Amino acid sequence: MAIKILGDLDVTGSMNITASDVPNLDTAKITTGTFADARVSSSSVLQHVSAGSGLDLTGGSFSVEEDLRDGITHIGVSTSNYITFDNGNNRIDFYAGGVHVGRLEEDGDLHIKGDVIAFSSTL
Repeated sequence: MAIKILGDLDVTGSMNITASDVPNLDTAKITTGTFADARVSSSSVLQHVSAGSGLDLTGGSFSVEEDLRDGITHIGVSTSNYITFDNGNNRIDFYAGGVHVGRLEEDGDLHIKGDVIAFSSTL
């Protein structure tokens, strides 16, 4: 049923609106704002989330897998201090302060830039 108002209208009283009174709204029309948590079900969000390599997702909780041998290529605290795992060339490279300081090759050779000090009192 459609109502067309051609002039002024004063309304008193109340009316209940049911879900069928509100049309389906295309989500593309929602461009700003936020929804209250109670309005969005957990399953609506989680069906669009994946954990990715090295992570597991159970319910709403992520956890790191115990075995990370399937795709981790870099690990470190910054883009200047890290270790790379190069499967293509079968080597591990070490970087400190942005400088390539070491390499461990598949044949066991360890190459280090600078002096190698054994039995150091620093550690």
